[in-house]
Amino acid sequence: MTQFWQRFRVVAIGCLLGAVSLAAIAAVVLLVVVSVPDGLGLLLTVAAASLPALFYAGVVLRLDRYEIEPLRAVIACFIWGAVGAILLSLAGGLAFRFWPKAFSASRRPGWLPW
Repeated sequence: MTQFWQRFRVVAIGCLLGAVSLAAIAAVVLLVVVSVPDGLGLLLTVAAASLPALFYAGVVLRLDRYEIEPLRAVIACFIWGAVGAILLSLAGGLAFRFWPKAFSASRRPGWLPW
């Protein structure tokens, strides 16, 4: 395979992954906007979540003065952290939503001692 086609393949895969990531982010944003009935509450929530992240990004960039990381890598790390936080919060929310129903007294198996 020539160098051109190798480069083309890498760029095409990168574009495809970028498009899928943007579509997933857009879907999450759409779900959040639709599920929140109060626009002011949504705005305050976004501000409350974004301000600490911006503060920590500033701290990281300020402390890393002599071995400066590329801005693209720093942004990718923060986005990866946000995606992980969203996925863990969804999993935790679903788990704790069904947790009381699974272990309530009315549905307790007879073999449990308590």
